Amino acid sequence: MRPAKAFVFLIAAIATARGVISAPAWAEDLERKACFVDAKRLCPTEVKALSRSRVRVCLLARVEQTSLGCHAFILKAQADKKAGTKGAAR
Repeated sequence: MRPAKAFVFLIAAIATARGVISAPAWAEDLERKACFVDAKRLCPTEVKALSRSRVRVCLLARVEQTSLGCHAFILKAQADKKAGTKGAAR
């Protein structure tokens, strides 16, 4: 599997784990793509390592530097997790 495809799969898994399942499929794709570009730019070491947890931690640490789409996705996922809403990450 090519690294780029593997990372897209990784982002998809993160999005699913973060509770995005309830969003329409096209919205999930936009969010994943937004965060994929930011992860490649802000967290190249973590992306190369294909470490889902390290990418998540890296993006959370640099949330203020992410694009608007990824920023909104990360903040929503954090809010859902704190609120304990259905589909939030466990």
